[in-house]
Amino acid sequence: ATKECDVETMPRRPPPPRPPRRTSKEKDESSEGPYAAATASAASLNNGDTPHSADSSVTRQSESSSVTREEDLSFATPKSAATVSSTSSEAAAAPKAHGMYPKTTLADDPAERDIYGFRIDGKIPVPEYKAWLAKHEKALVKKRAKWQELFQKCQGLTWTESKKLKDLVRGGIVDSLRGQVWMEVCGAGKKMRDCPGLYRQLVQEEGAGGSEEALAQIELDLHRTFPEHVHFAGGRGKPDGTMVGALRRVLRAYARRNKKVGYCQGMNFIAGIMLLFLQEDQVFWLLTVLLEEILPADYYAKDLSGCNVDLRCFRELLSRKLPKLWKHFQQAGVDVEFFCLEWFIAIFAKTLPTETLLRVWDSVFLEGYKIIFRIALAVLQMNEKELMAISEPHELFQAVQKLGRNTLDADKLMTTSFGFQLKRVQVEQLREIHRQAVDAEVQARQERREARAA
Repeated sequence: ATKECDVETMPRRPPPPRPPRRTSKEKDESSEGPYAAATASAASLNNGDTPHSADSSVTRQSESSSVTREEDLSFATPKSAATVSSTSSEAAAAPKAHGMYPKTTLADDPAERDIYGFRIDGKIPVPEYKAWLAKHEKALVKKRAKWQELFQKCQGLTWTESKKLKDLVRGGIVDSLRGQVWMEVCGAGKKMRDCPGLYRQLVQEEGAGGSEEALAQIELDLHRTFPEHVHFAGGRGKPDGTMVGALRRVLRAYARRNKKVGYCQGMNFIAGIMLLFLQEDQVFWLLTVLLEEILPADYYAKDLSGCNVDLRCFRELLSRKLPKLWKHFQQAGVDVEFFCLEWFIAIFAKTLPTETLLRVWDSVFLEGYKIIFRIALAVLQMNEKELMAISEPHELFQAVQKLGRNTLDADKLMTTSFGFQLKRVQVEQLREIHRQAVDAEVQARQERREARAA
């Protein structure tokens, strides 16, 4: 591997490569355009199927995820031109239709699960979810057509530089393309193509890297990751779900790659969601870009210093953007850590309904970390009236911990979030100010520990 593959120096948004020349035969075979596979998947969706219903890659993923590293390493080898992991010319084409989440619909389990396989009973009333789903499916028709138009007009990866891309992403990526679009807009696809064998190498390094503490914590958290989801269920004598093995390999590989961070709780939920849309080697690279380039490098450090800095930044943003609500929180003794820590550490993966979460992540991978602050502000603003009406501190504490869990209207959430004017330079300035305070506290704690040990 090159130095670039060993050290995190990859630029976040690499320029797209020049589209490769195609032979006349290749042109004939691709006469339907780069979106042909996606169109086929869209047709299946119109018939009521989930995006992967006719995709053999789903079966392949399920089979490979349930085995140990010693049994099979084929997951780390590109299988076809349909995956971004390929180093062929097709890797520079528009993303192919791809979906990996289990085929679970309300028709299969009308009282419990959303279309992604997550339980909704006890969280969102089923009639409300059904009404939302009907509206959502109608909106998908226009959304698919817009994405199709983008890919038909652009060659290779030039769609990543389209002026229409931001509006399309903010409006939501169609499920069949979501994982692949994530890979390309944040640079993870290029990073993976530049280091094609690194993930396989890290997976094979059994006992050659990663702290014992990190590896032990990963094992503990595997069966705490979406335990009610069919692909992640297991533990306590039950057989593991088909994605548990893949999740283990991804988290262990990252702990070996980034020994300074290793593993932190919260990363398991993020990687778990990614595995529903991508193969595990792609998830490794998408996780790498998220943790090392989109978020601050120390966000998941052992002392969570980066996350603590962002919590302080958000506290200040809340006092500026929603001053009445902030004053109400202060009077009740409710600080942002009570509810924001879970939002930030899992990037809302344990909070928002699945489709709403995915819409948020669409923009995070394209526009960066400032989206996280905007979404947090939007969740509070959308519930401000109800929160202001609660005078009892204990009741307010309970209310803020439930925020966002029934936010099905992703369009409203995204529109509200983009109503907050927030530039990247503003966030960086706030981070610089609060980082000094956090670093000083870390240093003071270290000095106290050394004094006690002396």
